[in-house]
Amino acid sequence: MERLTTAQRRRRILTGFAAAGFFIILAILVVTGTIQPLDDTVRSAIYGGRTDALTAFWRFITFFGGHTAILAVAAALLLIPATRWRIGIPAAACAVPGYVLYTLEKKFIARPRPDAAVWLIQEHGFSFPSGHAMNSVICYGIVIYLIRRHCPNKTVANVLTVLLAVLILLIGLSRPYLGVHYPSDILGGWSMGIAWLCFASFYLDALNLRLMKKHRL
Repeated sequence: MERLTTAQRRRRILTGFAAAGFFIILAILVVTGTIQPLDDTVRSAIYGGRTDALTAFWRFITFFGGHTAILAVAAALLLIPATRWRIGIPAAACAVPGYVLYTLEKKFIARPRPDAAVWLIQEHGFSFPSGHAMNSVICYGIVIYLIRRHCPNKTVANVLTVLLAVLILLIGLSRPYLGVHYPSDILGGWSMGIAWLCFASFYLDALNLRLMKKHRL
């Protein structure tokens, strides 16, 4: 595993602060209600394009951002010996604190979800930030990062990166369509997920290096 250059570290830190700053701005706009008219305009356009086929597609996609799917992926990465030390344990070590952060943010901001009359699935809890959006960035993003750091086959790494990145994007887009989130909830989840991922990656590298040395990977 190659060590990061000073320039790479600086870019990562700046990206993390920029994403966190964007989240803070969004949170202020949400709390003050400033962004509500824009949210409602986008929602109306989304709801107008609903079809049975799209609804089935987005229900399928949103499943992969839920607790069941993410826990299943984490369990698989931990149980498979080939991925346990390089990906499974480091990913779990950073994903769990990220989930705690998301829970605290949601309770602190306490934005109600859209009216249940527009829901196409059942949900609970507050709305901002979107847990599906944030947790998919953190969990699948960590997997992307570790794959790119350790996979010797660059073609395989690139293919997996694209597939997981598209999945992250689609999971976020599924939530406003299904009526359980405002568009700004998704942006908030993505931005805080990116910020967490940027800062957690330094710990990921340190932990991964220790595990590799300890188990001679």
